[in-house]
Amino acid sequence: AQPRTLTELALLQGVSLPTMSNSISTLVARGWARRSAPARDRRVVLVEITPLGQATVERVGRAAEAHLS
Repeated sequence: AQPRTLTELALLQGVSLPTMSNSISTLVARGWARRSAPARDRRVVLVEITPLGQATVERVGRAAEAHLS
């Protein structure tokens, strides 16, 4: 719902920072997420879902629901 740092995402998912970084790199390569740096602190990298990523999440969710029902 909001941009997060790699550290926040790793903590939320219970994985290491390198694992999360690799996962995000894949998502960015597919166009499902993007990295950005806020103007106030260019050392921080924020990750956010793209519209294509959101559409993909919704499509996969619908497919999973249909499969389970």
